[in-house]
Amino acid sequence: MRSTPAKRNPRKPRKTERRLALVIFCVAVLALFIIFGPKEPVIKALNVNPDGQVTLSHQGLVISELMSDNASALPDEGGNFPDWLEVWNSTSEPMDLEGITLSNRSDKAKFLFPKMTLEPDSRVIVFCDNQNQNEAGKPFHAKFKLSSIACTAYLFDTSGHVLSSVEAPTLNANETYYLNEENVYVKGENIFSPGFANTMEGHEAYMNSYRVDNGTLLLNEIMAAPRTGLRDEDDELSDWIELKNSGTETIDLSHFALSDNEQRPVKWIFPQGSIIAPGGTYLVFCSGKDRPNIGGYPHTNFSIAAEGETITLSTRQGQLVDRIVFDNLPSDNSYGRNPATGAWQIFTVATPGVENDSAGAAMADRFLRSLNTSGVYISEAMSSNNSIQLGQNQVYSDWAEIVNESDKTVDLSLWGLSDNINWPRKWQFPAGTTIMPGEHKVIYLDKSPTAGSNAASLSASYALKRLGGETLTLADPTGRVLDKMLMPAVPVDISYGRAPGRDGFFYFDGPTPGAANGTGFTGFAANPVLSKAGGLYKENIEVALSVTGGATIRYTTDGSVPTLENSIEYKEPIQIKETVVLRARAFTPNLQPSAITTATYVMKTYFSMPVVCLTTDPDELWNQENGMYASGVGVDLTSYKYIPFKNPTPTYRTFGKQFRPGYAEMFNSETADVVFSQGVEFGLIGQYSLDMPQKSFKVKAKASLGSRYFNAKVFEDRPFEEYKSLVLRVSGNDCVWTRMADGVQSRLLEQIPDTTVIHQAWQPVIVYLNGQYWGHYNLRERVSRYFVAQHEGIPLEKADDMTILEASWKSYHGSNSEYRAMIEKIKNSSPATNPEDLQYILDNVDVDNLFDFVIFQMFFANTDSGNIRFYRVPGGKWRWIIFDMDYGLFRAANNGVRNMMNPKGHGSNDDIDNTIWVKLLENQEMLDKFLTRFGEIFRFLTTDRMLAQINDSYKLLSPEMNMHFERWAALNLKNISMEQPQTVDGCLRYWDARVDRMRNVVRKRPRHCWVQVKEWFNLTDDQMNGYFGPKPEYPPEALLDKDDEI
Repeated sequence: MRSTPAKRNPRKPRKTERRLALVIFCVAVLALFIIFGPKEPVIKALNVNPDGQVTLSHQGLVISELMSDNASALPDEGGNFPDWLEVWNSTSEPMDLEGITLSNRSDKAKFLFPKMTLEPDSRVIVFCDNQNQNEAGKPFHAKFKLSSIACTAYLFDTSGHVLSSVEAPTLNANETYYLNEENVYVKGENIFSPGFANTMEGHEAYMNSYRVDNGTLLLNEIMAAPRTGLRDEDDELSDWIELKNSGTETIDLSHFALSDNEQRPVKWIFPQGSIIAPGGTYLVFCSGKDRPNIGGYPHTNFSIAAEGETITLSTRQGQLVDRIVFDNLPSDNSYGRNPATGAWQIFTVATPGVENDSAGAAMADRFLRSLNTSGVYISEAMSSNNSIQLGQNQVYSDWAEIVNESDKTVDLSLWGLSDNINWPRKWQFPAGTTIMPGEHKVIYLDKSPTAGSNAASLSASYALKRLGGETLTLADPTGRVLDKMLMPAVPVDISYGRAPGRDGFFYFDGPTPGAANGTGFTGFAANPVLSKAGGLYKENIEVALSVTGGATIRYTTDGSVPTLENSIEYKEPIQIKETVVLRARAFTPNLQPSAITTATYVMKTYFSMPVVCLTTDPDELWNQENGMYASGVGVDLTSYKYIPFKNPTPTYRTFGKQFRPGYAEMFNSETADVVFSQGVEFGLIGQYSLDMPQKSFKVKAKASLGSRYFNAKVFEDRPFEEYKSLVLRVSGNDCVWTRMADGVQSRLLEQIPDTTVIHQAWQPVIVYLNGQYWGHYNLRERVSRYFVAQHEGIPLEKADDMTILEASWKSYHGSNSEYRAMIEKIKNSSPATNPEDLQYILDNVDVDNLFDFVIFQMFFANTDSGNIRFYRVPGGKWRWIIFDMDYGLFRAANNGVRNMMNPKGHGSNDDIDNTIWVKLLENQEMLDKFLTRFGEIFRFLTTDRMLAQINDSYKLLSPEMNMHFERWAALNLKNISMEQPQTVDGCLRYWDARVDRMRNVVRKRPRHCWVQVKEWFNLTDDQMNGYFGPKPEYPPEALLDKDDEI
């Protein structure tokens, strides 16, 4: 076998081979230098050929200045301060710089000029920062640096010959090495002049190139969140900044910079060639796209945050020229200078490129319309409609109108109409919706639950706010906003929109839904201001009136709406000595009169309870044809035999309950604080009590008249600080008796800690009507969906989403169909024997709540229990409300148990359905539950507790009764109450007697109630003792009659 040869190690290169490779490499490098580098040193250094002839092609082009330690003299386009040098065409002819090169080495060109022309005696700057940028039209950057210790710079012609070289010594910060007027290079401190002659004059010229007089170059307007208007070359909306030149000279903006970072003021420099003419503006898109966009709007390298920014305008050297700070700029609103005051403010209509005033806003609207090629625009809108009927069976609602001004039918399918500019397709036109040429199409803004479902009847899902602040927008199916209209505060029954052939927007006191708009007017006079607010005053006062805009103020003192005909012109402060209501209004030529300023001054009176003042035009009260308080022409109220008054029907019964515009104020009698003061609407309320000389009022807060709610803590025993409506009640039928029976029972229910039956708060007050004393009233919450929402913890704005019924099942708010179906099912069921039937009731009815309601009616023996309302909120069960208990505690022997359990029905006419509790109590388990709860409430509502509440209530009313009867005693009608006297003393004695009578009722009522329960439910004494305790005895003070022998 042959052996395998051993492996040999690789041969190492010999030393001679390595040397040969090095020589070859050096020869190659030398060849490359000869081919691509400048000419040989002798020719290059002497700038002559071997025959001694000059070969320069750009003679007179020299390096005229350099700076090797640039601290703050000249920034580049990024705000940095690199080394730089200046090349100067010292000749009288223009030079093409294409092919000319620069370097910091004699043997290698490092920067190549592009094709460009340098005019005679002109200079070009090249930054030396190891960057390579030689694109024409942009700042030049060379791929070398200059040493501040010592350096040499070379300028080569197109053949590689040295045109100019500079050997600079060590330079300190901002020192320059420059060619002076004697053509000698010298070192200078603070004499740098990049782009200008190397003289002190040139230095000043350079400094002045970015120096502007204070207040000449300004930030003028900022847009941070555009939704409409100006678009860039990419058809995109961008933030923008507008500058203004308020001086008399053109300003070169290339010496200035913008930033959104105070620590980096030179974040973005204006492009070369950017100028702003005297009095002119200059617009910059802040898109982050960083484009010079020569000939158009340039783009910065930053955008603006609408949540808040600090924007600075600085010189390229970082010196601050202007600065503005803003917070939370709303979408599509700009922030700019008021041209009249110079102060910064938010503008709801941005005005890029034009003045920030009404003329500019009109031009901006014209521009926006010019971008809308569809020809469909928003033409009119109404945000508080109380009088315009839009269609058959259509309730008064807000509405908007669009018009097609083109000559073509436009398909509106899936277009958007919105009150939110950030949600332009909040509501969409149904598929198939079109608008014909010249057509005015109306959209109901009625919060429709089926919005957008019917192209033939357009109903949107929202309504407008009368106080304004919303932007109504029209958008195409992509969401692009084609038109917009900012809605101001618009008074009731006034519309707002465009007037044909006129720029801008106008108010219309004759709205024209579905038709062309009229002329319109531009606005309203400013509201008058009173030097003292309405309130309770102990001494004479002086009230001064003022208004802006040079308007004339006129006022009345009887509640009348001031007009030019019925009012007094204000000339000097008004002396007020007696209680009066002051209503003032401003009048300005070419404008509509202002809103009415109202204040009631209650003078030198001392009340023990709060004061409420109502004001309305006297015609709303006393007009014999339709006034809320008027009896009618020829009507004698003493001629009627009994209530309700009929044949003829008094005017107040026909028209009194209609809401009228007015004003309401409430003052705390202890502190004199204003509880509320606002525009309202109010009218009468009541049934039989409507014929009383003193009538009850319902008072409702309304946005169109002031505020949507009463934003006040009206009742001390309620946690709420927001109310929709209130009632000023004369105590119903109890008006002629105690004036507090309903209040006493409400206060007793308030003491029961675990009931869920909601009831009205009770606050006795004094009322003034048009400045006239109107006596004692009981201020109550009004039983409505807002009342229910508050007590159920539902926001008031969601109060519509519930059902409230009254009497047997009459609809008060919402549909009664579900409830009626439930009643029919319960009537035909047997909860006593069928668990499923019982469970059905338990699933739909809050039985604990219902039992408490029935027990209260039984215990207080309210024989007028037909005043009943019950409700169901989403996800809840049926619950009951207790109110209007004027006939509760009226007579001890009244059988409250039989009244509520009567198989025919309950109430004064035995006709109110009681199916639910009658059926429930057929079940022994439910009966036991009911009687157990009844016993708990019975033991709680003792005679002592009820007497204490009567006495407390009596003490509240007693101090005011003498003044009250002085106002009303003589007007008491015998055909309403034969017993009630017509003298003050007689009324006081009668009132005391009626309160004593109620005290006697509560002494006897527990015994009567005990017996009535026992008899109706056929219970033994032992059972009664178990549920209610022993049969109560009459207290010694009780005055007994034959009905009490039980």
